[in-house]
Amino acid sequence: KKQLAEANRRILIQAYFMNYINAAAVPSDQEIHDYYEENADVYTNLAILRAQHIFSEDRDKLVNLKERIGDRPGRFTDMASQYSEDIVTKGDGGNLGFFNPGGYIRSIGYSEAINEALESMQPGDVVGPVKWEKGYSLLRLNERRPAELRPYDEVKDEIADLLTNQKIDEVKKEVIEEIQKNYKITNYMEERYRAVQRSPEELWNYARSSDDPNVRIKTFEEIVEKFPDDKYAPQAMFMIGFVYLEELNDKVSADRIFSRVLDRYPDSDVAESAKWMLENMDAPLPEFEDIEDLNEQIQGQEGGR
Repeated sequence: KKQLAEANRRILIQAYFMNYINAAAVPSDQEIHDYYEENADVYTNLAILRAQHIFSEDRDKLVNLKERIGDRPGRFTDMASQYSEDIVTKGDGGNLGFFNPGGYIRSIGYSEAINEALESMQPGDVVGPVKWEKGYSLLRLNERRPAELRPYDEVKDEIADLLTNQKIDEVKKEVIEEIQKNYKITNYMEERYRAVQRSPEELWNYARSSDDPNVRIKTFEEIVEKFPDDKYAPQAMFMIGFVYLEELNDKVSADRIFSRVLDRYPDSDVAESAKWMLENMDAPLPEFEDIEDLNEQIQGQEGGR
């Protein structure tokens, strides 16, 4: 009987939310369009570069190779395959893949000198030797795609979900205040929650079992606030960012949380995952059962690159 009563209560609460709270939180077309125009930078895909390099610790070697390439940049791939000292890219002609200006570059990492050189190049240009942290590189820029604002129709639903989730707490507060004028309110979930002092592991399991993303965020935040040095704390902070990104479509909050993971827990098991999420926020995200599963998938993708 107790379980049936609890199930009935949950169904009624869900129906009330759908009919009175969620419905009232749906933004208008004008609100969606205004948000799109005011946050154009959030919905702008960054510029993309594609390049190759020939690496060596010997500058004179690269000077000689550049002379041999001359005005035949097509020879760059052959030269890279034969003479580059970068074992990661040598096998495929020095290919550095696609990357954002100023961002992470395959095999190179983050290099101010390399990015500065690429900034002034046009497709087909060969420059160098460029001195950077590990040695010298001849660079060839193959492609430059400019930054591009995503079409409104493509992001309209995403913005609607974001604004709905931003508005829902405000609407919920207004509705509850109106109810309180006529009824005595009992928060059963909060009563049960306060009745038991949960450990970090219990809070973690409670958050993962909830279907409400806002409840999960709140519970993960409690782990971080109450148990900042526990092993679950960095995982909980990472999951806050993941819920913001995957379920609430709030990239701004997700970016802030993932950056905080790197700042607060740089040596944790999830630090690399947070870094990967920041770099791949606009790409399809992997499905996973738990943090360990996600870490394995991300490491596998990094290894494949």
